[in-house]
Amino acid sequence: MTARLSAHHPPAHHLDDALLFDYATGALGEALALVVASHVALCEICRGTVAAAEAAGGALLAEIAPAVLAPDALERTLARLDAEEAAASPPPPGAAAEWRLPGPLVAYLGEDPAALDWQPLAAGVDAAALHPLAAPAWPMRTQVLLVRLAPGAMAPRHTHEGIEATVILQGGFADQFGQYERGDAWIVDASVTHAPVALPDETCLCLAYYDAPMKAVPLTPIVSSI
Repeated sequence: MTARLSAHHPPAHHLDDALLFDYATGALGEALALVVASHVALCEICRGTVAAAEAAGGALLAEIAPAVLAPDALERTLARLDAEEAAASPPPPGAAAEWRLPGPLVAYLGEDPAALDWQPLAAGVDAAALHPLAAPAWPMRTQVLLVRLAPGAMAPRHTHEGIEATVILQGGFADQFGQYERGDAWIVDASVTHAPVALPDETCLCLAYYDAPMKAVPLTPIVSSI
């Protein structure tokens, strides 16, 4: 599979400022920070928000007394430094460069993203699990997936036990809430049930974070009263 980012309009769907601030201050775990970093790499508006938050945070740090750090603060900081270094450097030669994916994501893919362990989810839909750089495994129940939908393919209808944070890397899809294309990002929770359908002209490639498993929701059969 070859996945190339085509030239679309700037992202129309953004992560909220509170999450971007948490990312800027290093408060996010590696898994969710990877999704946020990938969106920020594709979204000039959110890059500006993060830069402003980092500047404000630096000013505040100069005025407050030192605080006790969380036990995993060093791991989170090192993971973010790895992601920022990847973002600042050109992708390595080979398939990763050909895909033209966001810099923060490249370090998680290995030399050949096409060689990831893609697993089928439905007709025309498959997913490959990514693994952390800063720890042996993600926290319990957490998953980070690349999800690939062929043009026009429908993802399994599902809801969520926790939250799902997604950024579109290529192509796009639509659900009952609207249409999403390259760079768009959003978060949904257990209140949302949907079955996204890839747009017809291009393979849709997404990066998705889950802090709990998805829950399949079968379609309710129509029972005739005749």
